[in-house]
Amino acid sequence: MWRRLQAWFGGNRLDDQIARAGWVLTPVGVGDVGFAYTTGFMEAVGSPEIIMFGLRKGDAMHMARAIFADLESGALSLTEGGLWPPEEPRKVMFRKVHPTQVRREYLNVAISHRIARGLDRESLEVIQVVWPDTNGVFPWEPAFDKDYRPRQFELWDPYEGTISEDEALAVFKELERGR
Repeated sequence: MWRRLQAWFGGNRLDDQIARAGWVLTPVGVGDVGFAYTTGFMEAVGSPEIIMFGLRKGDAMHMARAIFADLESGALSLTEGGLWPPEEPRKVMFRKVHPTQVRREYLNVAISHRIARGLDRESLEVIQVVWPDTNGVFPWEPAFDKDYRPRQFELWDPYEGTISEDEALAVFKELERGR
């Protein structure tokens, strides 16, 4: 099974898709419990990858394309706390994913792609696209609607579970570099 997944997501097929479009979107799960993330933003435009929770595949693709277009044109820079899009009254906020949350459970294809290209895993930068609840309140703010919370995991916070030795080493190297 693992070899079939590697063949499906890895190797030439993924490289071909990235070469053609500059990046790919990996949807995981379905609907409100699903998430999606990019692979290739770092190579194509020198920007962190993005991860989004709670969107259907088509909506996630639409948002990723819009973000990529703004990054490519220079109209957007993915920074901690940045709000987007500027013309909309209800904006999303960008949050830097904590290094302990750059895990295969969330970013397997992006991690595998970097390793296959001879790049270290700890250099993978990811920004979470976070949207407010229906009242415009973000998850870390006191008045946030708690019923809305399960739709978005809080990857900007450190991981509280047990991490593998490889993950611990990657986090240690990143912290050692002063990130």
